[in-house]
Amino acid sequence: MKNLMILAFITMTLMGCKDNEKKENPVMEEDSMELKDDKVDNLELGCYEYKTEENDVKMEVTKIEGDAVTANLFYAYAEKDKNTGTFFGNLHGDKLIGAYTFMSEGVESVREVAFKVEKDQIVEGFGELDANGTMFKDTTKITYSSTTPWKKADCN
Repeated sequence: MKNLMILAFITMTLMGCKDNEKKENPVMEEDSMELKDDKVDNLELGCYEYKTEENDVKMEVTKIEGDAVTANLFYAYAEKDKNTGTFFGNLHGDKLIGAYTFMSEGVESVREVAFKVEKDQIVEGFGELDANGTMFKDTTKITYSSTTPWKKADCN
């Protein structure tokens, strides 16, 4: 199972590299140039957080290189196991999709996560998962709920 998750992560990383190669093509449409400028302005290094009395989730974006994004993620939802780990993903317009490698109850796992990048916040996306529960079946059918936005915050 662990080997399957590692293989899935490597595949996603390679797919991200292919996407980067395509985007470096000097022939770009005007709309895609504007989109690239918008996403760079919207996603910033630093922390995004959603916090209530029962829930505490945070993403600390530590590196942005072109479309590639590295971050630390922390989830502490009420009545669920806390977990913390590293996110490696790619921006696709205003969507940030990638692999989250984390530890929970002493077990390392990898799952795909998605976020919609907005002005000063990110919104986590949810969708139907594959049989293993680790990857989205179709990333175009992910829904993003603005009822729990992760707002830009100071990193503590």
